[in-house]
Amino acid sequence: MRTAALIMAAGRGERLGRATPKQYLPLGGRPMLAWSIEALLALPEVDRLSVVIHPDDATAYARAVEGCADPRLAPPVAGGADRADSVLA
Repeated sequence: MRTAALIMAAGRGERLGRATPKQYLPLGGRPMLAWSIEALLALPEVDRLSVVIHPDDATAYARAVEGCADPRLAPPVAGGADRADSVLA
C-alpha cells in the first residue's frame, strides 16, 4: 500500500491581518510551512507529499522548501477558488 500526504497551504490567512499568508511567516527562523513539510517527510510511511499553494505564492513556496531534496515531495499544485476545489486539484 502507498501513502500520500496532502498539505493545504493555498489560504490567504486574512483573519490574521498580515500581508504575508501565515504558512510563510517565520516560526523559529523558518516558514511555518517548512516545519509541516519536514514533519510529514519524517514519517517513513509517507510515500508522496503534495502541497497545494495559492497560484501567487510560487516564490514564497520555493523559499519555504529551499534545501529540501526529498524525492517524495512533489511539485506544488495550484489551489482552486475554495478549499474543496483545492483538495480536488
